[in-house]
Amino acid sequence: MLSGGERRRIIDQSIQNERLRYWGGRHEADLCMLSPAATAVAAVRATAGSPAAVRGMHARILKEGLAHHPPNPAALVSAYAKSRLLPDALHLFDETPRRDIYIYSSLLTAVSHSASPELALPILRCMLSADALHPDHFVISSVASVFARLRSRRLGRQLHAHFVASPYNGDDVVKSSLVDMYCKCGSPDDGRKVFDSMSAKNSVVWTALVSGYASNGRSEEALQLFRSMPGRNLFAWTALISGLVNTGESVGAVELFVEMRRDGVRIDDAFVLSIEMVLEMRKRGYVPDTSSVMHDLEESEKEHHLFLHSERLAVAFGLIKSPPGSVIRVVKNLRVCVDCHTVMKLISEITHRKIVVRDSSRFHHFEGGKCSCSEFWEDLSSGREDILLVYVVLALWTYVNEEKPIFEI
Repeated sequence: MLSGGERRRIIDQSIQNERLRYWGGRHEADLCMLSPAATAVAAVRATAGSPAAVRGMHARILKEGLAHHPPNPAALVSAYAKSRLLPDALHLFDETPRRDIYIYSSLLTAVSHSASPELALPILRCMLSADALHPDHFVISSVASVFARLRSRRLGRQLHAHFVASPYNGDDVVKSSLVDMYCKCGSPDDGRKVFDSMSAKNSVVWTALVSGYASNGRSEEALQLFRSMPGRNLFAWTALISGLVNTGESVGAVELFVEMRRDGVRIDDAFVLSIEMVLEMRKRGYVPDTSSVMHDLEESEKEHHLFLHSERLAVAFGLIKSPPGSVIRVVKNLRVCVDCHTVMKLISEITHRKIVVRDSSRFHHFEGGKCSCSEFWEDLSSGREDILLVYVVLALWTYVNEEKPIFEI
């Protein structure tokens, strides 16, 4: 536990670091030109991700009388959300007397990535009615992500109509979000219409539509679009393979998987490393939890099923391919099972690597043998074991430069 003085020292250092970053290393005399409100915003951004630091900084801002000085409310809402303190963000939002489009954008972005995307609906109604604000392109993109997660085509079409009538109707970033939304709502044809209307198509929107066709069982169209895609990357390959696996087209998925393996990494390498990890974990008292394996199998066979779970093999690939010390990021379309949750903690401790797993419900940050969920988590998986070897690549998102997933598959 940090003392009050130590916490204050850390926050003060964060302020100074942000001021130096903000001013690009200018002379100290120039730093004095930074206003108290701007300094507070910079400090809040520096504390994002640390619940204790964000709350401490909020207390200091309240003491200085800067809590409602724009853009502090929006910065605080964003910092609370990034620190996995959504209730605090919502409370601060409710207490803000003059809410602007920036605080709405920060809150809706946070809600769109939370475990409760439905909370966006009353927030959106409040923005349109109580505060009579018109959504900008950032808000529209966030709301599209919410409707995609809610699988609500009806709300999605209403949002699309609003977008067409807005001043931002040519924004390709919003259109990319709409393509993803329509595909996840089961309407890839609507997504294709938006896709065709785009003036500049980047790899993100190409991948969204490829994934959308595949996940909706339209593999031929997915393959045709994939073949015509310029500069196919890992995102597109994994999105297409994932869609084929999820719709039961395992043969086609395996064929694509074999075609994709051009980087020289052998599947055997990941298996060998996984075996070594299991041996090391057993030395530390690890006992496989086979409760999530629903098949009527011998105990040893159940353990083998666990061994083939996608996130485990994906992390093995990440350890092989990524530079030492870099973060390994995995995106998975099912809930992480109890056993894999335990395994990820152990691997993070053994390898001294941070592992971030995004399952169908939330983010799990594994580091030093612990998870960010603080064990307040239970297995709610569907009982389906994704044990196909091809799925190793589907969940693999290893980033050298700390990049974040643009959209989930």
